[in-house]
Amino acid sequence: RKMASRDIVLQILPTIDNFELALKSVPVENESVMEFIGGMELIRAQLMKVLEENNVVPMETIGKKFDPYYHEALVKIQSDKEENTILEEFQKGYLMHSKVLRHAKVKVSAGKTNVQKNI
Repeated sequence: RKMASRDIVLQILPTIDNFELALKSVPVENESVMEFIGGMELIRAQLMKVLEENNVVPMETIGKKFDPYYHEALVKIQSDKEENTILEEFQKGYLMHSKVLRHAKVKVSAGKTNVQKNI
């Protein structure tokens, strides 16, 4: 019963993803654009509230340790961060009643390069 709305929520998540991408890509040119963005942020907040009321919450990923139960690694690169630290989130993951509804798609650190140079 707890997961009865799962299929509907899974259909809504891509719309929320596109909504967030659109908000990030709108160039801020003048006051009317700012008002428009403010209105869109309110609608986004309403959508997120509906999800939260149905026990659907986004995962926090950036800076966390990679866990294949929660995350899907799309890219692994060398970085200054510790190995298996999540560097970037390509697609937000969600939990429903503390169970994975959709895995987060992420970029993961492969750790520091240990290349020795001969002088």
